[in-house]
Amino acid sequence: MSRGSFKSSPNKFDQERKSLDRQRKAIIEDQEDPADIAFRNEMKMLDSILNPGKYIEKEVPIDPMANVKKRDVKEVINASNVQNPHFNTVSINEVFTPIEGLIDENVKVRQGSRVRIKIQNDIIIDGISVPENSYIYSIVTGFSAERINLTVKSIAVKNIIYDVDLEVYDLDGIQGLYVPSSQLRDLTKQIGAEGISGTQDGGQQQQQRSLVVDIAQDIARTTSKTISSIIKKNKAKLKYNTNVILINNNIK
Repeated sequence: MSRGSFKSSPNKFDQERKSLDRQRKAIIEDQEDPADIAFRNEMKMLDSILNPGKYIEKEVPIDPMANVKKRDVKEVINASNVQNPHFNTVSINEVFTPIEGLIDENVKVRQGSRVRIKIQNDIIIDGISVPENSYIYSIVTGFSAERINLTVKSIAVKNIIYDVDLEVYDLDGIQGLYVPSSQLRDLTKQIGAEGISGTQDGGQQQQQRSLVVDIAQDIARTTSKTISSIIKKNKAKLKYNTNVILINNNIK
């Protein structure tokens, strides 16, 4: 090999050394001066003393319903409506058959009591058929003037529990069962009677005038605790074979 060709060839060793030098220089340039780091930390500490609010972590508000599993409420329909060509369509001739049932026991109920209902139609829940004469169970959710409110919150089908939301209606089309013997109505009569007895010493005319006022005063003196206690003690009898209608509530 000639001397000229040797001089023109690159020196591999020199190239690698220069590359290492460049890398070392870049690393040194990227490194911060320890004095700068210490200065910055001192300034941060001073700022935290002067402005402590900047360094307090804000608490994230806790949603009380965050861990509560939402109910997957299923719609319950009369199976005969599935075969109806007008079902779920807007039609003046649409025929919709409600879900009918019977109270299947003679039972004295109060707040929270369970009431057995025998359905009088085949029903469908989430595509699953439930045959006529099957039992579902409602819960007494409240008393009002001559009405008892019942709600069906779940139905068991072949060991599977389906969340539902059915309200019980009487045949008069009003929510709840009509029960004239409700003790809530008897309480109103009792308050009225006490109002009358409180005015016996006056004349008959004065008694009639002050009757409404006396009743209002008696009710006003009744505390919420007393009313709550009365509602809990309220009870009535439901008769076997009482006809009811089951309506889906708040289906979205």
